[in-house]
Amino acid sequence: PYNYSHPPQTPFPGPQYGYGTPNQYGHWHPQPYSVVPPNGGFLPRNAGFRPAAPQLHPSLAQYKREWRSVQKLPPRHAERFKVLSYNILADYLAQEHQDLYRDIPSFIMDWNWRKNRIGLEISWWRPDIICFQEVDKFTDLEQEMSTRGYSGIWKMRTGNAVDGCAIFWRTARFRLCYKEDIEFNKLGLRDNVAQLCVLESVFRRNVQTVSTHLSTR
Repeated sequence: PYNYSHPPQTPFPGPQYGYGTPNQYGHWHPQPYSVVPPNGGFLPRNAGFRPAAPQLHPSLAQYKREWRSVQKLPPRHAERFKVLSYNILADYLAQEHQDLYRDIPSFIMDWNWRKNRIGLEISWWRPDIICFQEVDKFTDLEQEMSTRGYSGIWKMRTGNAVDGCAIFWRTARFRLCYKEDIEFNKLGLRDNVAQLCVLESVFRRNVQTVSTHLSTR
C-alpha cells in the first residue's frame, strides 16, 4: 500500500531516490534523494491528489516501502538481474468493489491513469523481469510494455474471474525457452493459477548461458 501523505524522512536502503519524470524511452536516471519538505518530512494530507494544482512529479520517496537487505551478497561473477513483482489491481475488481476505495479520488482509480503510473514505476526501477498479478487488460498492458522493450505471457484464472498472472521480461536481456501453466482447481484448490517459465540470458558468459527459472502465482 502507498502512503502519499507521509513520505519517509530518510530514504530507504537500496535504490536511490529523486524527483523527476522518466523519459519516453525509459532511460531516466534518478538523482539521490536529499530533499525533505520544510515541515519535517511530511506533505499535507492528499497533497498529491489535486490534479489542477501545481505540484512536483511523484517520486519514489513518496511511497511507503519497507526494504529488507540480503544478508549475504552473491559472488561477483554471478549473473545479476532485477525482478519486480507487482499486484496491479484488476480494473474490473476496482470497479466492482468501489466501497473498498472510498477515500481514493476517482481519477486515481481510472485504469488509464493507473496504467500510466505503472509505466512510470517500471521506468524508475528498470527491472529485467516483471511478475504481475490481477491482470485483466493484458492486451492493453502488453502494448504499453512492448514500447518499453518487454515481451510477456499471460494466464487467466479459472472460474468466473477474468484476471490472471503475467510475466514480462526485457527482450534485450532474456529470451523465453519454455513456459507452463498450472490450474489449481484441478488439484481441488481455489481458482488460482501459476505460471512457470525458463528464461535464458542473451549474454554469453564463458561460452555458457545462464538460465533463470521463474514462477508466479
